[in-house]
Amino acid sequence: IAAISKHIDDLINKRDSLWVDWAWYHKIKNKYFWCMTIPMTSSWLWRNILKFRAVFLPMILYPVKPDSFVSFWHDPWASKGLILSSMCDYNQIMQSGIHTDAKANDYIHDGKVVLPYNSNQYLRQLWSQMQQLFSPSTKYDFVVWDMKPHSIKGVYNYVTVSAPLPASNWNSVIWSTDSQPKHNLMQWKVINKAMLTR
Repeated sequence: IAAISKHIDDLINKRDSLWVDWAWYHKIKNKYFWCMTIPMTSSWLWRNILKFRAVFLPMILYPVKPDSFVSFWHDPWASKGLILSSMCDYNQIMQSGIHTDAKANDYIHDGKVVLPYNSNQYLRQLWSQMQQLFSPSTKYDFVVWDMKPHSIKGVYNYVTVSAPLPASNWNSVIWSTDSQPKHNLMQWKVINKAMLTR
C-alpha cells in the first residue's frame, strides 16, 4: 500500500514522466482524481491506486496560491481535506451555492475563507465546524504530505501505526485470480521458505 502512494504523489503533482502523462490523458482525462469511480476493467495497479485514495487523503494538503487551479470541492486543500463527506456528493454541491468547478482561491481572502452570501445552511454549518482545522497552505508549490518530503517509509509508518489496516487473509491474497498460477505458487513457496534458491 505504501508503495502505491508514490504513484499517487506522482499523479497529483503531475511529475514529468511518460507514465504520468499517459495516466492523465487516458485514465483521468477531464475527471477529478479524488472522485473517480473504480473501473473494474482497468489494470490491477490502477484499481488499487483508486482503491487506496481514502487511506492517503488525510495525509495530503494542496497548496492554494492566487494562480492555482485547486478545486474548491474536489481537492483536499484544507487541513485533512476540505469536506471529505461532500467532496464527491454532487447533490450537496449543487445546493451549496458554490459551483462544482469553482476554484479554492476564488473564496480565500487574507488567509480566510469567505463563503458567498447565497451559501445554504448546510455549507455554512459544515464550514463552521471545520474552522479549527482550516489552514490553507501557500508556502509550497507542490502537494504536501504529512511527512515532508513524501517517502514510502513515512507513509508505511503512518499506515501501520496511525491507521492500521485489518489483518490480511493471506490465503485469498496468494491464491488470487488476479495473478498467474505460476506466480501464486512462487509466493506460496516464498512464504513457506520452500524456494530452492536463496
